[in-house]
Amino acid sequence: MSAPGTIVSAITHPNIGEVSTLTTCEQLLIRIPGVASDKIAYLRCTSPAGTPVGTALFLSGGKGGDAYSAPASVGGMEMMQAALAANYQVLELWYQGGWYANGQSLKLMAGRCATAFEWIRDNRASASMVGVGNSGGSDQLARALASHGAGDWLQRAVLCSGPPVTDMTVACVSPVPPAWTTSATLRMTIAGFDPTQYSLTGATGSFACQACQGKGPGMLAEDNVLHTGAVTNYPTTDLRYVLGRMDTVNQTPNGSMCVPQSLLHQELVTAQTKTLTIVEDGVHFMPTTQAGRDAILEAMAS
Repeated sequence: MSAPGTIVSAITHPNIGEVSTLTTCEQLLIRIPGVASDKIAYLRCTSPAGTPVGTALFLSGGKGGDAYSAPASVGGMEMMQAALAANYQVLELWYQGGWYANGQSLKLMAGRCATAFEWIRDNRASASMVGVGNSGGSDQLARALASHGAGDWLQRAVLCSGPPVTDMTVACVSPVPPAWTTSATLRMTIAGFDPTQYSLTGATGSFACQACQGKGPGMLAEDNVLHTGAVTNYPTTDLRYVLGRMDTVNQTPNGSMCVPQSLLHQELVTAQTKTLTIVEDGVHFMPTTQAGRDAILEAMAS
């Protein structure tokens, strides 16, 4: 099982907001079967001064339409510079307008992400790859593992504040199913979270609500990260979950549902190793705080 599409072209693109003076930027054109329009993506690459200890691919949240290091993403640039200082080759991928549009099949459109990942692995990565995704970015990684065989080659996935839609059939419905309330509350309590501080469904405007627009129960189930037929065992990949104690309803109502959804993902998959780190001052975009950046860097390395 592998990614379904191809990279039609890769051309040099003007570099804005580089991590260092050695940063290069490319524009990729992604084509996958069953989708009429190709998708433009941007890839920024920075190599360390010495031999890389690994290749770190950073993915932003939501639809992935902004760079991880965009000015609005406080701490993103600092996170990538810290990875570079730790001798990682640093890669950053984002998509023009996002990797999907509202109402589209996430299961289908995630083929765009997986296609880009595999092309990067084969053509730009200089060492074994570690994926670092925040919220919707962790969703990209989780879908590549579940549907496109990334568990065969991805060394480690650092899943920050997500994945947010492990099960869309409970994230996108109202009223909240009683069984989900019971199970999610139990998981959060066991993990040391106060269940009253986090949302069990997507708030208006959240990644989940944008993704589920116009979909019935059947299509929601197919769009789960762990849909029917998804691969849930990754024996050669390490999974590192990083969640923030402050990613609450009061702090980030659109993100707070990611805590119960991430805990569900942790329960349903197996991997070479799995760890959960809870950052006490961690907010939804994990690199915002120094403690968040430190937790990510540690998760990347071990």
